[in-house]
Amino acid sequence: MLVLGATLGLGYILQNIGLITTTTSKSAFLTSTTVIWTPILAILLGRERLRRNVAIAVLITVAGILLMTHPFSASGVVVGDILSTACAISFGLFIIWIDRSMLDALELVDHGTSAEHEASMMVTGTMMVTSTLFFFLCLPVESPYVHFTAFSIEALLYTGLISTVFTAYLQTRYQNHVSPSVAAIIYMLEPVVAMIVAEIFLTERMGFPELLGGVLIILGVIIAQVSDRSSKPGDRPFTTSAVIHE
Repeated sequence: MLVLGATLGLGYILQNIGLITTTTSKSAFLTSTTVIWTPILAILLGRERLRRNVAIAVLITVAGILLMTHPFSASGVVVGDILSTACAISFGLFIIWIDRSMLDALELVDHGTSAEHEASMMVTGTMMVTSTLFFFLCLPVESPYVHFTAFSIEALLYTGLISTVFTAYLQTRYQNHVSPSVAAIIYMLEPVVAMIVAEIFLTERMGFPELLGGVLIILGVIIAQVSDRSSKPGDRPFTTSAVIHE
């Protein structure tokens, strides 16, 4: 479970440092290559076998991300690009390790109707504490400055409790129902949702490439889900589903 906190914290740190020298669009795309690194790492670590439909879904999703982010408008490779790619690899390890951490947690709790909830709370709590300690270790790198206002406090509460802790719990609780590769594809819906929210609330306008990219990502998610539901029991040696339903 400590691996989860370390990979999550490292991913956030690498992403933020990378943004200092690279563009937002390139960072968004390179971070989204988690969808590529996750199946590669899952195969290397023996977590799953990559099926053809999932591979097709990954390619379609990457094409959609390219259309949405326009990452190559700026030429040249900078340090931030390398750090953003390392961030994507760290997040890929994070996604893969959730299943293993849930297995370990389920062995420590009583198997019953609340076993999955208790295990998820244990994993989420350990992950949050570890990643927070990881952040504190990196504080000497720069001089932190905080200016508290009503808006900043609301933003901290929302990003800390809702978009970090609550979503981490949901991810830990329910990711076991799909493979890590499929989960990574589903998480790529984030830029699509952000695009829709910006269209509604920020009066931003989507062009045809962005709209087509969003459609391709959604199509990739659908293809991956069909593949995942048709998988054989032996395709995911580390799935938590068998343990949860015993």
